[in-house]
Amino acid sequence: MAPHTHDEQRANLERIIAHQREVGERLDQMQAQHAARRAAEPAAPHPLEPEQFETSIAQVRRWSRRDVHPTWMHAAYADLAQRMEILYAEVAAMRAQLDNIKRLLRHDDNDHRVT
Repeated sequence: MAPHTHDEQRANLERIIAHQREVGERLDQMQAQHAARRAAEPAAPHPLEPEQFETSIAQVRRWSRRDVHPTWMHAAYADLAQRMEILYAEVAAMRAQLDNIKRLLRHDDNDHRVT
């Protein structure tokens, strides 16, 4: 029910202002906590430093299993590694199918020579 008298309206306004102050203080606390957490995290290495380009295959394979990466470049390497693993699996499957086709053709050719 909406306040009708001046005193009721003023009291309602004061409650709203007090609530806004509380919300503002909570927001300030949350921002300070977030800033403290960010300050405690190690800084991400600059992606253009030459030593950051030295990467082993084992590192890339480990990165490919993670969901979060320190830089976009690490994420790109991980994505490429995942795609390469899929490609290698598909090539291996095709190689097995070709070997099977060659075996069948040799078998069929041997059957025709015998008769």
